[in-house]
Amino acid sequence: MARIRSMLGTIEGSAGGLTFSSTAGVNLLRQKVGSNNSKSPLQVQQRTKFAEIGRLAKAIGSLLLAGYKRVGFQSGYNQFVGQNIAFTSLDQNGMAIIDYSRLSVSTGSVAPLLGLTMANSATGKTISWTDNSDGNQALASDKVYVAIVRTATMEVAESLGSVTRAAGSVQVTASYLAGVAAGELAVYAFARRADNTDASPTASIATAPAGGGSAQSFGTNISGPSGTAAGTTLTASAGDRLSFNELTTGSSGPYNMTISVGGQQVASVDTYDRYAGRPFSFTHAGVAHTGAFAAVVNF
Repeated sequence: MARIRSMLGTIEGSAGGLTFSSTAGVNLLRQKVGSNNSKSPLQVQQRTKFAEIGRLAKAIGSLLLAGYKRVGFQSGYNQFVGQNIAFTSLDQNGMAIIDYSRLSVSTGSVAPLLGLTMANSATGKTISWTDNSDGNQALASDKVYVAIVRTATMEVAESLGSVTRAAGSVQVTASYLAGVAAGELAVYAFARRADNTDASPTASIATAPAGGGSAQSFGTNISGPSGTAAGTTLTASAGDRLSFNELTTGSSGPYNMTISVGGQQVASVDTYDRYAGRPFSFTHAGVAHTGAFAAVVNF
């Protein structure tokens, strides 16, 4: 950029590769920079994935404001996209697919919600959890935030801090929810301090896309019928395997997860609540499924 002294007064506009402008009576000269419209296959794929996860971020924007504390120039929107872009892939037709079972919509050191379940009601869905208030990491006064996403359309129904952890449940109302099967919905919930200073990791109920979602490597593997590692025990059929990445820090409260395939429970996992919302892979009858730790997981 250069400043220009001119007897002609204000100069504005473009000529060739140069752009002239005026600020506070000073003429400025800049090199014209074109937009980046690169169209290599990899760049197009990445833009497609960013557009899809960005569309979801806009749909649940109010939830993200509560789930993430701003970090420098990173808004909740930015943090959500950065944290979850890896769980967006492309199908054989180049269409973006989000693995809703692996998403997180919050982060923090507050104790997560446990025992998350969803049931039909006359006007929508009832989301319930176990009151694990302990007066320390889990306060009875913590506000609970819930979003239910209809994955096919990205329609969103929310309850934003209207009840506390101690309440144990909340009614989420939307005209379309009552008739929608659980497999078509993704539920995300977290607790937030009443003074808005911190939030919990995400608890969720969601189904992985067909094929088990995008690939991810895990460092800890345990097998049925009763394998144990990293404070986690898998109760399942011989040959079934649970794979995840060990967490050595965080809350050590008890946490139970049931795993079903096709609506039939095939395994249960006893672990720590610090794993809530974290990704894992579960192999049953030779088929691998990828999801996130939650009270109830159905593939």
